[in-house]
Parts: sequence; structure tokens; C-alpha cells
Amino acid sequence: MKTKEQLLHQAVIMFIENGYDNTSINDITSACNITKGAFYHHFKNKDDVFIQAIQVIIEEIKIWTDKKISSSDNIKELIQNSFDYSGYFSYSKYYDNVNSDTYLVLIDSIKKFPEFKTKVADYIYGGIPLIEEKFREAQQNGEVKKDIDPHFLALQIAVLVEGLMFACAVTGTEASLIMNGKKIAQNIWTMIKN
Repeated sequence: MKTKEQLLHQAVIMFIENGYDNTSINDITSACNITKGAFYHHFKNKDDVFIQAIQVIIEEIKIWTDKKISSSDNIKELIQNSFDYSGYFSYSKYYDNVNSDTYLVLIDSIKKFPEFKTKVADYIYGGIPLIEEKFREAQQNGEVKKDIDPHFLALQIAVLVEGLMFACAVTGTEASLIMNGKKIAQNIWTMIKN
């Protein structure tokens, strides 16, 4: 792993575990056994590495979820995939379980750098157009009820997915996230199918 990648990887882990305020440049460089000079060769300051770390976190989650959603063959599978986080923790380079630290670091990022509000919102709502499209197709094929607004269904799914992640991060474990996600997906499917 190159020096910048090593520093950024360690920064992501430390910011998730300790937050922005409790992570120093010294902490990051010591964990990597790299000098401060090498750090400053790649990053301007702590804010710079923090911004890049948050971008890494958001991008990793977005790539994984986009791949799962876009590979869905139909609306039922898309709903199931939207709530299925069973493979994420083995996929991730940074997480081994769901916890509130991820949300706290995202809130830190929005408080310190308001431009991240847009990036986080894009991540949360980015799948809505695809869900709408798949739902409209399913309505045309007679698979689901025609009296449901595709946009609001897609919005509900996006909000429920994020709400489930938050609730499990604060109160649960990976197992509760997976179990509750399957139940929510099944419940949504039961409500919308013809």
C-alpha cells in the first residue's frame, strides 16, 4: 500500500472509531509508522485528510449499494437488495460491524464542512430514480398496485433503509440489521404486490 493510501486508510478507521476531535495527525502517523513530513507531503492538514476520509466512506457505501440495486432484475429483488446488508461488512475495507460511530463521523463532517450535506443526501437519495423506474415497469406489467406513486414509494424505501441503518447502528448489531431488513423488505413487497 502506498504511503498516501496507508495514511488515508488509517485516517478513515480512526475517524470512524474516535471522531474528528479525538483523532490527531500524530495518531494517524504513529499508527502508520510514518513521519509527519510524509503526512504533509500528501495532505495539507487534518481537515484535508478528514475531507478525503469522508469521501472514501461515502464512495465505498455508494459503490456497494449501487451495484446491488442496479443488478436487481425486478422490483421485488430490488426491494430485497435495498435492505440486504448481509455482505457489506465482509466487503468493506473499514467496517466489521454496524455502529453509531459511522453516523457520528458523518454528522461531524456535515457540521464542520456543510458541503458534505449534499454528498450525504446524494448517497441517501441517489437510488430513487432507479427504484421509481423499476416500480413503473412493475406497474405496467401488473406485478404491483397501480395506485401507488412510484416517487413516494422510492422515497419511503430510501428513508427506511437509512432509518434501519441508523437504528441498528445505535441499538443493534449486524444480525439485527440483516434480520430486520429482510422483514421490512417482505412487508413492503406484501403491501405493494397485486
